Amino acid sequence: MRANDKGADFVIIGVINENSPACFISQSKDSIKSPTDFQGKTVGILPFGSTGIVYKILLKKTGLDASKIKELTVYPDLKVFLIGKSHQVQPAFIYDETVSLDIENIKYNVIEPKNYGVVFKGPCYFTTRATIEKNTKLVQAFVSTMAEGMNEAIKEPAKAISALKWLSSDINSDRELKVWSRGLEYYKGFNGQPLTTDIASWKEMAEELKSFNEIKNEPDLNKLLNLSFINSYYKK
Repeated sequence: MRANDKGADFVIIGVINENSPACFISQSKDSIKSPTDFQGKTVGILPFGSTGIVYKILLKKTGLDASKIKELTVYPDLKVFLIGKSHQVQPAFIYDETVSLDIENIKYNVIEPKNYGVVFKGPCYFTTRATIEKNTKLVQAFVSTMAEGMNEAIKEPAKAISALKWLSSDINSDRELKVWSRGLEYYKGFNGQPLTTDIASWKEMAEELKSFNEIKNEPDLNKLLNLSFINSYYKK
């Protein structure tokens, strides 16, 4: 959206996470269970990614005063967070860092922005409009392959992780299976169809981006999103 706002012509052809997996975690001992509890605490911020924007929208939705929160730019790594001296709230992906904490038997609380009215999309696949026009079959093949793989992985998670292990022997299969299982709800797509999305639901996200000057113009969602390839896959 930001690139297109500056003159690019990118088109989204598949949405990996219909809802952003961005969340905020705290150790149970700090008793931070809702955004309201951020006040008077130090909250870790990842300002250059989507999680930073989700944080801004969360404050806006909950009416919190940012001046009452100490914000600290942090790394995604959990080591500093677990020491507990620099910040009490860590930005995270709900199906990644939470699994790491479970493995270490660390008790924690999770604050999910979507539970507070935040509408924001997760990662997606995109290409240029020129690629779509000149290499339609290539784009269709890519989208169909990714959708097929996603659907198979949802049906048989253990088989999918086994294939991943074959490709990358150094992964921890048990951990990756837990990550995938926890993230399934985020990968199932709109109406239970992976890589699909509800175009109308993007309007609020676009408006929020505009309100924070991330973009200057409201995008034409019918040009931004081309669902013809994923729709063609499901029709077949």
